[in-house]
Amino acid sequence: MRYTYSFLGILITLLFACKADNANNARVSPDIISTDAPLDLSKTPMKDFLFLTGSWEGEFDYLLNPATAETEIMPMTCKIKQDKHRITLNYIYAAKDGREIADNQEIFHDKSRGIYFGGNYNAIESIENTSENTTIVLSRIGSENKKPADVKTTITSNGNQVKIIKEVKPEGKDEFSYRNTYTLNKSN
Repeated sequence: MRYTYSFLGILITLLFACKADNANNARVSPDIISTDAPLDLSKTPMKDFLFLTGSWEGEFDYLLNPATAETEIMPMTCKIKQDKHRITLNYIYAAKDGREIADNQEIFHDKSRGIYFGGNYNAIESIENTSENTTIVLSRIGSENKKPADVKTTITSNGNQVKIIKEVKPEGKDEFSYRNTYTLNKSN
């Protein structure tokens, strides 16, 4: 009987804890709050990414073969805007065969996981804002050839151009190596 009362106390505590976690101030995914009114992102950790909004054109340079360091460049355009509590990036790549390839990405902040950027949650390593340039360095644990790897994304902007550079450092290596670069120039 004593165990039943102990178990009941634990069960009741868990029920209240779960109910409290569903409150509006709890950690929530963006999908759960997608019906909320737009946030003023300038008062959130997203403020440092607002410089990305606008229309851009440029190129996507990516590594085809790490052994030979062969890369390929695809021309692209990108429209970046705030959509409620996230920033959406709508890319259109021009493939060599003439096809247009659409890719939609997003940036948002999750209180428990960090900044979602490039399809993954990232930690902000550093942010430097000067009157002329902005540099943001993001990091996360990822994989390279099915092995753990550190992934670093560096975003730099001078107002008219944005570069987003992704590098990886596989487990057991001492240095980061190049994976891809977005070079975006402000469109009129």
